Amino acid sequence: MNKQSTFDYAIETDRNAKSERDSNKAFELYCKAFEEGDPRAAAVLGYLYEHGINCERDNNRSEDFYQHAASVNEPWGMYAMGRILLSRGEHSEAIRLLTDAGLSGIPFAYLLLAEAFESGTVGAPYPARALEYYCKAADLGNNIGRHLAAGRLRDGSKADYEKALEYLRLGCDEGDGWCCWRLAVTQLARNGLDSNVLNMAENAANLGVAEAAEWCGQVLVKGGNEIEQDKIRGERFLRKAASEGSTRAKYLLGLYILKGLLNSSHVDEGIQLCREASNRGDEDAREVIRIFDERTGNT
Repeated sequence: MNKQSTFDYAIETDRNAKSERDSNKAFELYCKAFEEGDPRAAAVLGYLYEHGINCERDNNRSEDFYQHAASVNEPWGMYAMGRILLSRGEHSEAIRLLTDAGLSGIPFAYLLLAEAFESGTVGAPYPARALEYYCKAADLGNNIGRHLAAGRLRDGSKADYEKALEYLRLGCDEGDGWCCWRLAVTQLARNGLDSNVLNMAENAANLGVAEAAEWCGQVLVKGGNEIEQDKIRGERFLRKAASEGSTRAKYLLGLYILKGLLNSSHVDEGIQLCREASNRGDEDAREVIRIFDERTGNT
């Protein structure tokens, strides 16, 4: 049986840490692994010093460790140094390091490159190059890359559209809420509203996508087409979206209560929800509150 490396022992200790003492032991083991010449330990120590985990935050020491890891082509070290250099405007070296990190299997490196080329951080915006990097991240199994690539592919050729669907289905099969939601939106645009689209959106909502929960709430409260009206489920989705921070869901929930569209009929709750949405900047909610205040004499 091969002897466990110090770095692997550090990882195991870190993962199983149940106390500060355990975490400190893991840190000491990372330091020992680095002294033994393991470049993976250099990348981890760079991260720990960057974020002040089990040590005092020290950006200079962090960068020294990242630089050491990158100099021997350690993937996470190359990614970290590429990220740092990109933020400093040292674009050529950043692109080289991030490209090498991506080729070494780090999808986040491709995502950074995609964002940089799409936003024009490294020159004039270059959407085609950005899409190439989003697809590279997607091809490494990254669900962020999948749904971002799909969002840019779906309006292209038939082949692009099919590729977008493939990415989204893969992400959805892995339980990624945003891929499920993007798949629902893509199918909605192409085929219209039907029960399959609603099922996809409900799946996304149940995976924590507030935007999907808000949409499901609206569709179920109103019904129509192939969708049977279901006010109880609709209200449940709207409350879920509101609890997850959706300002628009707060407004819609309040509005539907005031209009008597839901089983909940507490006017005070409806006004309170609209007022909260208004305070967060929703213009429609602001108008509801303005009319209510004028009628009730509140100013």
